[in-house]
Amino acid sequence: MLPPALAPIHVIVVPIWKTPEDKQIIESYIENKITTPLKKSSLSISSKYLGDIQELVRISIDRDDQKSPGRKYAEYELK
Repeated sequence: MLPPALAPIHVIVVPIWKTPEDKQIIESYIENKITTPLKKSSLSISSKYLGDIQELVRISIDRDDQKSPGRKYAEYELK
């Protein structure tokens, strides 16, 4: 696990839905309630080696329909 200042991604969102209508609602929610506020957020990091830095939160959304959510979770835990 990398420290926040070095990590390429801080937040991973794995959306889960059953119907196309659910998918549309969830995509809208992710954009309005998660992605937009996090893009405006920053992490305050105090490091012995890097000093005090402000790091923007980096977010990724896994929209791959070919893998199950459990498999996605396992892959991200391994990363």
